[in-house]
Amino acid sequence: MPSVEIRSTQLILPLDSKGIDLAALWFPEIIEIGATGERPLFFNAATPSVSWSSMTDSSLRYELKVPSRITVTASIKPDNSGFELNLSITNLSGIHWKRVHAAVCLQLTQAFSFLDLKRERTGCVVNGQTRTLNDMKTVGGNPECLFAIVKNHLPQKLHGDPTIPGAKWGHTVEKPDDGFIWVRSTDTEKTLWVAWSDSQFLQSNTAAAYGCIHSNPFFGDLSPGKSSHRRGRLEVLSGSPLEAYQSFLKEFGESN
Repeated sequence: MPSVEIRSTQLILPLDSKGIDLAALWFPEIIEIGATGERPLFFNAATPSVSWSSMTDSSLRYELKVPSRITVTASIKPDNSGFELNLSITNLSGIHWKRVHAAVCLQLTQAFSFLDLKRERTGCVVNGQTRTLNDMKTVGGNPECLFAIVKNHLPQKLHGDPTIPGAKWGHTVEKPDDGFIWVRSTDTEKTLWVAWSDSQFLQSNTAAAYGCIHSNPFFGDLSPGKSSHRRGRLEVLSGSPLEAYQSFLKEFGESN
């Protein structure tokens, strides 16, 4: 049998005012040192459980510190159209970590208005144009598992080469302009989007058990004792993917 997974960082989020569409946010799923593939926390093994606290500004927050290894601090704050996300990582080890990223997974299995196992309503922006992932050429990997490496970013060591025999993750040939990923609702009236102030790559998993999307925040190199913070947003708005992209640009700017 595979290892039991402890998901103490997972939250259930309502995507509408009535709580009909529910998404599970794994915040984060893993933290990975991209240059080596090491995963200090949150992957197929028991790790210290987090303790969420309610803050006076209506946000939820936790801080997890593992001596001589890592500190992770996360917060999520709801507003009228979505959620403000914040994630910080501190390297408590004595080793220089190169190309650190976190996988932040949004599982849409219970969000029936947005679940898209064919990637026909899921996409990104390439050369300033909204594109569905289904329309983009891919190479290698399992068809259910897809990476899209953001422009000006390198792939991580694990799953970084989709052409090797038995590769799990395929890659899109074209690279997204930024870390903006969107899903249009089945009635085409709403668009859900997720992004960070800096993202290394997007993911789409179309397994029926947990159809999910990712925009994975990139923290760069972390020397011993160094911290890095990234701000993110998850939003549902009335309108098209292009209108959602304008909301993203307003939030994070053209240089993202």
